[in-house]
This record gives sequence, structure tokens and C-alpha cells, in this order.
Amino acid sequence: MGIKKILTEIKYEKSYDEIKALISETTNPVLLHMITVNYNWDDGFYIPECIIQNRYCDLGTALMIFDYADGYSFLLDNDELTDIDWKNFIEKLKLEIQNRKFETQKIKYLPELSCADKLRIKKLYPDLESVFSEGTSGEEIGLIIV
Repeated sequence: MGIKKILTEIKYEKSYDEIKALISETTNPVLLHMITVNYNWDDGFYIPECIIQNRYCDLGTALMIFDYADGYSFLLDNDELTDIDWKNFIEKLKLEIQNRKFETQKIKYLPELSCADKLRIKKLYPDLESVFSEGTSGEEIGLIIV
């Protein structure tokens, strides 16, 4: 079954339990990346959590999840956070990226940060892995949006 068909089924036909099962069974890092691209972030952290728990989740995908979940606001405006679930999700993901949990590093992801934001992150977090400000190398994945 093609990635576009799977993404369409996830978006329109599958329940959360079916999506979780599909994510946990996949060995395809590109599919996990495409699920992330197509995810509706108003639905919370359930699906992104499943993706980052999959051992085939690529570092580029994890960094994209961090970015899409507004992790850079967390880094730059930490004192203004009020949503505890969001804060816990971001802190956990930040630590997992920092501790190099994501073994596969084949997908390119470059966060859209200004030079000022990159410098501010480096100043606030001197021990933070450079991947947070510089992104990941690897193959650029063409996006499939459904």
C-alpha cells in the first residue's frame, strides 16, 4: 500500500487505536515523517508520542515534532508556559533528542530559526546539542500532504 493511501486512511478513516497500532508496527521512517507532516496538532500529543516511541523514528522527524509542537517557544519563552501537558511533552522530547535516543539520522530537517534565535538558544543553553539550532543532515523528503 502506498504512503499517500495510508496517510489518507489515517486522516479520514482510522480510529486512534488503529493509528497507534499502525505507527507501532511500521518500520518505515519516511511514513512516520509523513504522518507527522499531516498531523492535526489541535488533536493533542497522542499520535506524536506514538511516533517518537517508535524505534524507527528518525532524528529529523523527532526534531520536526519538537518544532511543530512549538518547542522553540519553550526554549525561548519558558517562563510563559501554562499548559502542563505541552510542557511535559516538550521537556521529554528535548531530553530524548539531547540524549541521542533517535538512532536513525537519514532525514533532513532544518528548523526555521532566525540568526538571532539561534544565538539566543546557544546563549541560554550552551550545552544543548547543536541539532536544535542547526537541524539535521540527510535526505530531503518530498512532502505528501493529504
